[in-house]
Amino acid sequence: MIDSFAENIKKIMGWCPVKDIEFRQPQKNCSPDFQSASSLGKTVNIRQFRSANVIFPTNSSLYTAFLIAGLSVLFRLPSSLGLLNYLIIVSVVYVFYFFIVSRSFQASILVNDSGVHLSSIGMKNITLNHSEISSIISNKLVEHSKKTLLMLKCIAFVIVFAIVTHMVMLGEWRTILSMIPLLPLSLFVYQKQKKDYYNLDTQLYIEYKNKRWYKLSPYYSLITDEVTASEIEDAIEHYRKTA
Repeated sequence: MIDSFAENIKKIMGWCPVKDIEFRQPQKNCSPDFQSASSLGKTVNIRQFRSANVIFPTNSSLYTAFLIAGLSVLFRLPSSLGLLNYLIIVSVVYVFYFFIVSRSFQASILVNDSGVHLSSIGMKNITLNHSEISSIISNKLVEHSKKTLLMLKCIAFVIVFAIVTHMVMLGEWRTILSMIPLLPLSLFVYQKQKKDYYNLDTQLYIEYKNKRWYKLSPYYSLITDEVTASEIEDAIEHYRKTA
């Protein structure tokens, strides 16, 4: 009778043993359907794992290459081209660049029984079959000190300032107009990464057997936090064993 009364009191107060356990566990950026295979020292079913706290280095390489190509085109436009037409071309180049950058921020990974789903990697979605995954390798990224990062930022600022000053002295106003939109875009990227991502300190390499002929490497790489990387490895290994 006393035990029953105590249980009723706990229910009225909103106490739940499962919620109590979840409260004490560290927060993870994953789907609630995921359950760790090593949780509480015993094997449980893993249904799926999802995380948006991932960055694909392929995307960074893609929009960096596009930016370099776009600026090269702008710098080589004939001087006889009218200012209005030049500004239109500059706007088109940066609209495409902004689209690529925005698309890269939609990156996510989903691991379930149908495969490893990589969203917005290289401007497309890719699904990797568990049976064709050869290996998974994780590496801890090197963390630079605050002094080193500050020094690199100062060096970058000095280089950019020197280039702009040189362009002003030469009267290359079109070149300056081409580079002005880089400032707000750089601030947008920095603030977006700072707001949406955290602890990007681990790089994960997924080796795939069925490499396309145009692929230089059989690895699909992503950068995330250490906990997410571990959970991704557990989920993929689970499905590889059951595939």
